[in-house]
Amino acid sequence: MRMPWKIVSEGEVWRLILSLYITHGFITIVINSIAQMIIGFLLESMLGPLRMAGFYFAVGISANIFGAITTDWYAAGPEPMLFGQLGGIIAMYIFYWDYIKCHWCKKVCGCCGLIVLILIGAYLVTALSLPYEEYTNLLKIDHPDTFGCIGGFIFGLFFSWVFLPSSSK
Repeated sequence: MRMPWKIVSEGEVWRLILSLYITHGFITIVINSIAQMIIGFLLESMLGPLRMAGFYFAVGISANIFGAITTDWYAAGPEPMLFGQLGGIIAMYIFYWDYIKCHWCKKVCGCCGLIVLILIGAYLVTALSLPYEEYTNLLKIDHPDTFGCIGGFIFGLFFSWVFLPSSSK
């Protein structure tokens, strides 16, 4: 669990990595696993396994640092990384725009479809967290991790250009 005050005052930096693997319940495990399979496999097919691992940790840790800086609430779960992967797919789409072999209308529709997926993902993360509202308010846990998800998307856009292979092939 990401606890910003423990990271700063006690130097528990391991919380930035561990919070990528801890979830709040069975529903979030199922949703995150399905999303990781769909989005992660698509992105991994373009990056390769080693670059995907580097991308996963770079975006996840950066999103957790962003979330820890912007809010004092605790957070856990890989949702920031899922939004990072969506940002990575959109950046991949833009990066390889000239190499996509289809009409420009299909390209724009595909990019708009990805944005709709982000909105649906944001809705599902928010709607499925309602049963945990009393629990999260009692323990001061930010679920869903709003600032972590925003940071994940921003850093996913950035790090995808760092980890994507060259388009000159």
